[in-house]
Amino acid sequence: INTELSKTVKEIDSSDKISSRWIAYDGIILGNYLIANGINSLNSVHLYPQNDLWERFDPQSKYKTIWNRYAHVTFASNSADKIDFVLNHADVFTVKVNPCNNVFKELDVRYFVMVGKSNETCLTQLGTISHPGAFINPIYIYQRTN
Repeated sequence: INTELSKTVKEIDSSDKISSRWIAYDGIILGNYLIANGINSLNSVHLYPQNDLWERFDPQSKYKTIWNRYAHVTFASNSADKIDFVLNHADVFTVKVNPCNNVFKELDVRYFVMVGKSNETCLTQLGTISHPGAFINPIYIYQRTN
């Protein structure tokens, strides 16, 4: 909790006046890291199905057999208007969704942490964290601007 990444996300989060949510893309580690640092993130272990949440991404319940479970939740990018759910393991699923998708706006998701550089027009890069001993290098922090 005393890393540059921890300090940076906490500073950004505490300066946000509307208590926005965060998303970590590309793996379980960063999502759990945000939660461990007190950040309101959609990534986490969901102990019971989050019907209201996942139905926003899947209004026809096409992927209900994937998201209707106890699970570790990860996010990965996808084409602009396409949303897919992938069952990685019995207790892990990935939501493949573009960071510019309007569902994130509806859910007050404003910040994104990624292990790769993004060229999405809705995102503004706030920082890059890279330091010796980090579990992933580099880490990019973005803010959704529209």
